[in-house]
Amino acid sequence: MEQRSRTLANIHIIYLVGYMNNKKNNKKRVNRPCRQLHKLRYYKKIQDLTKEHYEPGESILVRVFFKHIYPIYPMSYSQFRHILEEPSLNARIAELEEQEEKKGQKE
Repeated sequence: MEQRSRTLANIHIIYLVGYMNNKKNNKKRVNRPCRQLHKLRYYKKIQDLTKEHYEPGESILVRVFFKHIYPIYPMSYSQFRHILEEPSLNARIAELEEQEEKKGQKE
């Protein structure tokens, strides 16, 4: 029985080492401006919808989230807060659109 548990432990270790050394897992993430642009536009829509329905002092952000945002864009409340805290979306969107235009002109 003891030898069997050692064998299972060795198999798990070999599996984990093989998984960690797999070349597919070591690939670096490619930075794609089109995906970033889509994500930032998505964030902008959520921020605009929140500004439309949120009135400081009169409404609570959680209620705005569950009543207006969550039915259209299902996500966690923590993700929603992260999106609201995203800085300078307009500038970043304009920059990425400019990059896309330059890329389109080169081709």
